[in-house]
Amino acid sequence: MKTQNRLTIISLIGTICIFPLQIHAGSQIWTIGKLEISNAWIRSTPPNAKNGVGYLTISNHGEPDQLIRAETAVSKTTELHAHTFDGDVMRMRQIPFINIPMDGNADLKPGGFHLMFSDLKQNLNTGDTVQVTLYFSKKGIITIKMPVLKDKKMTHSQYHKH
Repeated sequence: MKTQNRLTIISLIGTICIFPLQIHAGSQIWTIGKLEISNAWIRSTPPNAKNGVGYLTISNHGEPDQLIRAETAVSKTTELHAHTFDGDVMRMRQIPFINIPMDGNADLKPGGFHLMFSDLKQNLNTGDTVQVTLYFSKKGIITIKMPVLKDKKMTHSQYHKH
């Protein structure tokens, strides 16, 4: 009986320790064919912002594919973007697709590839969830839910320069 009580306590402690990870951004995983989408989140915006940005990871356990488009109801347009450097200045540019290599990842993250939500129809507030539809060249279409989170790394003035 003592062993069973210890196991129950260990199980309870494990559940308590793991629970916060389950509510963290990106804890949900969506699959479409052999693609897995994880770590999805959108940066919260200041009031009346015109643009927003979203990030995620696409893991590929099959043949090469491409993310070719994304859309959401919260913005007039959604584009695939990449950061490039023009000397010491980081600039963003729209790109036609993002390659997802076979047995590799496509990481959409700050300072790299990302989803650009232009002409926002609403504020993106911390705690909100936004549905985003992703289009792949081979695997088709999937709609995911992306939580809106505050990114403490970017200040208000940096956001506007972005």
